[in-house]
Amino acid sequence: MFGHLNHGKPELDGSVTITTAAGADIVEFPAGAVITAGDVVMIQLNGSVVQSTGAMSSKAVGVALESVTALAAAAGATVRVCVAGGIVGVNGAANLNDGDPLLASTAVAGQVDSWGAASTRPPVGVALTATAGVPGPVTVYWYRKA
Repeated sequence: MFGHLNHGKPELDGSVTITTAAGADIVEFPAGAVITAGDVVMIQLNGSVVQSTGAMSSKAVGVALESVTALAAAAGATVRVCVAGGIVGVNGAANLNDGDPLLASTAVAGQVDSWGAASTRPPVGVALTATAGVPGPVTVYWYRKA
């Protein structure tokens, strides 16, 4: 069963726009920059999260459940991140199919992309629903990290 989780933050403003599965693990991080709900985020040395991008995408920790503006990030806002479990509305690449193992994209910031057999990194999750050839929201099961 999927449903919104507010994880202790008031949800009066409707800030959580991404749906998670029952039992999903949600962690609150300081936002290091602008983040859009559904973005794959990576952790920085200072413990804050930003959109996952490029070679540093191997630091991906999960999917942002809410958006953070530049002003809010500068003011020390936090963002809830699903670090394990089912997530509906993850920003996905165009080449995804149901059942594909996934990586944080090295080409497009904040997206998941197909893992591919040549990858040297372990997959971060699996696509549960995707529309092949169309970039956009996908349903993902994000693997729990040990």
